Amino acid sequence: MISSRMISKLVAFLFLLLGGAYGLVSIYALVCLFTGWNVVPFGEGKQLNILYPFSAKPFLILDNNGPYIVFSFLLPFLLYAVFFFLTASMFRVFKRSRLFTAPNHLQLKRFYVFNLLVPPLSVAVAFFFVEIEFIIAILLVLHLIMGIFVWFVAAIFKQGIQLQNEQDLFI
Repeated sequence: MISSRMISKLVAFLFLLLGGAYGLVSIYALVCLFTGWNVVPFGEGKQLNILYPFSAKPFLILDNNGPYIVFSFLLPFLLYAVFFFLTASMFRVFKRSRLFTAPNHLQLKRFYVFNLLVPPLSVAVAFFFVEIEFIIAILLVLHLIMGIFVWFVAAIFKQGIQLQNEQDLFI
């Protein structure tokens, strides 16, 4: 059990870092796009370079197209920031000494609800504005599989909580 706690702590930390990186890149891109700071058009104005802060090197290369920027860049980056933060909190559940608690069940529930609802809804909305590539369909299926799997784990946690409450046991 100690090794699983150590692994969950490490994985939670890595996902927290990923969520922070995606969040910072999203905020930086939003600031640059709204203010025009560090944004350089190129390719006859068809593309945009968002430069690294305080440099002239390209950091992000985007099509200069509003729906593309919103639905193929900003929305996925922001949603993956949320996804990684939720994943980190889900793995933090497994490093705690007492697993079957209501707050732990809530963390699992947040994760599976997010994975079962948000990706399909965001792809459905984006479908009307941008072309959905095949890799997005694969990612959508993977999110649904993760959501279903964690849904089952959350059901086990809910049953564990009920058994603890009924028999006043510490599991």
